[in-house]
Amino acid sequence: MPVAKKNRTHGTKWVTRLQAKAVLDARARRVLNISGDEFIAKWNAGEFRKMDSGDCPGVIELALLAPKTGKLRARSKQKRRNR
Repeated sequence: MPVAKKNRTHGTKWVTRLQAKAVLDARARRVLNISGDEFIAKWNAGEFRKMDSGDCPGVIELALLAPKTGKLRARSKQKRRNR
């Protein structure tokens, strides 16, 4: 009798944007006592730019959890050299 193959996801669990926002919000409230939206606004304004990671190690984690809001920069308009 043949054995049926099982589909495995290898431990990967995908989350929705709403779930990711809830995780960010909960972590921001725990680390900085502010909402996730407030953290994103302050991060984009550059308020954490001069902060040392040793001063508040949770800020780096929050930055990694935050969605990417800026646009990616394209290369400069210089032509590539053919080698």
